[in-house]
Amino acid sequence: MIDVPAQKIRSKKSAHECFCLHFPEEEWPFHGGWGYSKDDAVVLDIEKDAFAVMFEPEFLEKRAIIETFFSQSKRSRCFGSKSRMLGQSLQCHDGKHYDVVTVEVTAIPFIFREELLKEYNDNNQFKDDRLGLEKYHKKMESKMIRYKTECWFDLSASWK
Repeated sequence: MIDVPAQKIRSKKSAHECFCLHFPEEEWPFHGGWGYSKDDAVVLDIEKDAFAVMFEPEFLEKRAIIETFFSQSKRSRCFGSKSRMLGQSLQCHDGKHYDVVTVEVTAIPFIFREELLKEYNDNNQFKDDRLGLEKYHKKMESKMIRYKTECWFDLSASWK
């Protein structure tokens, strides 16, 4: 895996607008920022949806897709992005409550897509070739990028 600096979304559109644009099939119970800091926190609409806190993992997954694909230039785009929670803490600042989540994001740069797809298909999707599939997975992993990032969720509405 190749460690890279954390990717950040720089868009003139709000986080909510970007989510609605790229994932229109979903309802997004939040407003505010991208969650890169307490000043840019994702504000969960707990008053509208009591289960908004359960939405955090989905937000992290979709934010990773936007970071690695939609907000990148064509030559820098990645596919197969995944986010994995590494840690979580409840913090209080200036009377506001935050859920701060540390995440590892992995993805594969598109420049490797054709090569990996060709190898996968040329080997009959590694059916009945467990060793070949293991080697293929190691090759995929060697081409992945990885970065760590945080996401701040403002939970203050639930403390009212």
